[in-house]
Amino acid sequence: MALKQLGPDNASAYFHQFVVRGKEESESIRADILTEVGDGQRRLPRTWGAKRAAKMIGRSEGWLRDNDPDVPRNEAGHGRWTLARINELRKKAGTLYQRPAGSEPIIMAASKLKGGVGNTTFVCHAAHYFAMQGLKVLVWDLDPQSSATSILAALVPDAHLEDEDLPNSALLEDMSLFPGCIRKTYFHNVHLVPSNSALQDLDLKLASQQQSDSEFQIAPHERVRAALDLVKDNYDIILIDCAPALGMLTLNALMAGNALINPMRPSLLDLASYVMFTGSLQLFYQELAELPLKYHRIVLTAHKNTTGNERMENRTRAMYGDAVLTRRIMDSEEISNAATKLSTVYCLEKPIGARETYNRAIDTLDQCYGEIFEDLKRVWEMEGEDV
Repeated sequence: MALKQLGPDNASAYFHQFVVRGKEESESIRADILTEVGDGQRRLPRTWGAKRAAKMIGRSEGWLRDNDPDVPRNEAGHGRWTLARINELRKKAGTLYQRPAGSEPIIMAASKLKGGVGNTTFVCHAAHYFAMQGLKVLVWDLDPQSSATSILAALVPDAHLEDEDLPNSALLEDMSLFPGCIRKTYFHNVHLVPSNSALQDLDLKLASQQQSDSEFQIAPHERVRAALDLVKDNYDIILIDCAPALGMLTLNALMAGNALINPMRPSLLDLASYVMFTGSLQLFYQELAELPLKYHRIVLTAHKNTTGNERMENRTRAMYGDAVLTRRIMDSEEISNAATKLSTVYCLEKPIGARETYNRAIDTLDQCYGEIFEDLKRVWEMEGEDV
């Protein structure tokens, strides 16, 4: 009797067609986006008008006009300022934030056990927010899904990245290769260590080296920390986007980090997952007690302001107290819209949806990241005082 089935006889050939079609469609979508927001090949830098630029600098529009009369103008004759230009004017005005002498860069792992909590959304928007405050930011995409790479570099990771673009060889064979993996992004002062699906192999090979007598002198779970030691002094904050699993790469991120952020949706299943995750964290830090955490917070994401969300938020705050950020990231259609443009809300020149929706998204993000920034400034100030 013939086998009755609803699937293919040759699964490999069948899914190969999916791969080809997926890459073609991804390339087509990217080309459409870059034609809309760039020159067809790359995304152009975000610019701001006089009112917003003056606010970012901390001076009046009159001061801005007097001190930068030669700013490039759009077709309507209005001045448009890039972030690089704004930072130069901040230096002139004495308003550019400088991390205190003697303080160390923050290396913040964004980690969770459950997927779908907004981890990558948090990291990408955090990178752009901190850069807008004048900080130098590095993002390391340690998730094989590579969503942070897609958003921050506006590319199709599996199509556009070669082996030499990835940190795999650096972490497995020659650490000196690592600085060459760092690339600039379209957003000023945001650099990226990219990823693609090959990162899955890296996770497995590091785990294999943990069990073998590898000639590599650095322990497999300390490779990310060793790599960042080569470049960390070039940055104020390093954000690591971890996969939703406690594999070797996530353990590396925890080893490297001196700060930890845990995004979590206000739902029962997310809370239950986080309870399990904290058990793993407790065991991890118990084994590595010499690792201090300068900063830890839970951030509630995709909050819908429903009765159920409010109830779970109250329960989470009752359990974890001050470890939960005061500000929440509210659920926003504009945040979702931005991702369809391989972008963050901060990079949008104009709203995709309604202006009111865009303003609410900016407001909820600014409040959350502003709270974190104030916390980090306190950490840096305390370190600077000890010098």
